[in-house]
Amino acid sequence: IQPTAYSFATVITAWAKAQVGRNKRHNAERAQFILNRMNDFRRKVGSKDTDREYASQLYPDAVVYNAVLDAWARSRDPIAGTRAEELLAQLEELSRQDDRLSPDTITYNSVINCHANSLHMNAAKAAESILMKMEKLKKEGSNIRPNTLTYNQVLKTHSKSKLPGAAQRADMILKYMIHNGVRNDEIRPDVVSFSTCLDVWAKSKEPGKAEKAYAILQKMIEFHKMTGIERMKPNQVTYNTVFNA
Repeated sequence: IQPTAYSFATVITAWAKAQVGRNKRHNAERAQFILNRMNDFRRKVGSKDTDREYASQLYPDAVVYNAVLDAWARSRDPIAGTRAEELLAQLEELSRQDDRLSPDTITYNSVINCHANSLHMNAAKAAESILMKMEKLKKEGSNIRPNTLTYNQVLKTHSKSKLPGAAQRADMILKYMIHNGVRNDEIRPDVVSFSTCLDVWAKSKEPGKAEKAYAILQKMIEFHKMTGIERMKPNQVTYNTVFNA
């Protein structure tokens, strides 16, 4: 009995979602170990002329890599962002051999989420770099398209940042979403976008943060009235965050 790509993917997904122990880094490392074994096994099998067709079916695709990235995001480990960048580079290299193995929007969003959950001091900067890369790929005609979740994940990195200027960066991102979201519903802000930006201001030590939070709430109310989208309506979390500011 020979393992298939599905066999490896099933084990990787199991480790990604495992609730075993308190060390989530261990689960992520095991998921990545299985991925490495999958690649090593494929190369070993592919070295034999008689097994090259079988080896060609063992390439890990974006779904497999996304599962490992999910494991690192769940780990909340300081090195999660670094590991995610390495995995993205691996998948991008594979895609040059076979475009069926190209990373997708979920892949890039997962890398950003790894940075956000790592709590690394440079997480926000790294997340914005991935976002800019996605925007560049989109302009070049790629099927990689930043969406509302992408921007919300970047906003999350700023909400967890303790660096000065985080509130201003979050504000710029939200304004971009509001301005462009009127015409492009793929990046239209939702209640999470506004609430996260409000959270950044509430946690900041910026002068006038209460007034700024109130102004963002007013923008949210106006945007909700303009679009008529129910998910844009401020909720209890939104108002509580303004009170915290």
